[in-house]
Amino acid sequence: MPSWSPAAVRTRLDAAVSRHAGGEIRVHASDPALDRRGRSVGQAEAGGTWIQQRLLEDGLVVFDGSGGPCAAALAAAEDRARAARRGIWAAARPMSATHVAAHVDLPDFVVVESDVFSVGSSGTTTYLNFGRDFSSDLTVSIGGRILAGFPPDKSVADLQGRTVRVRGWAEVRAGADIRLEDQAALDVIKE
Repeated sequence: MPSWSPAAVRTRLDAAVSRHAGGEIRVHASDPALDRRGRSVGQAEAGGTWIQQRLLEDGLVVFDGSGGPCAAALAAAEDRARAARRGIWAAARPMSATHVAAHVDLPDFVVVESDVFSVGSSGTTTYLNFGRDFSSDLTVSIGGRILAGFPPDKSVADLQGRTVRVRGWAEVRAGADIRLEDQAALDVIKE
């Protein structure tokens, strides 16, 4: 069984909960809104162990790009697992935009690293295009509410030609499309 399988994640989670706090998990709500599947969003802790961070550091799960004030710590935990090639990162790498655009099993949660071909906008939405043809290439859509939350030093308009890491649910629209759901789901990894 691969070290990153759902069964391995469950075993690891059960062990963490059993080892700490006698099986008790405390969940701290991080967002009053429900996620895309109607679930409550929060951070779990068992006996002083931050469960999400532990699973990310072990490479057993992927950071989804959310987490509010916890986002930076969660992204850093995944970065450590990727650098150490633990869990899923022993064999997996972020996908290229070309690979996502050709992926037939969408929707799927993806982590993409690619160069931004162009940046455009229409109304309150900004688009990161990863190829010449939006009807067949990957596009990342950033709504006005999400765009407004970016700090001034992280300008989305200046991303053309830069390598970014973006994570989210890729779906087929005109081509492959990811609707950015949080600022933490987009990182510039090469200027």
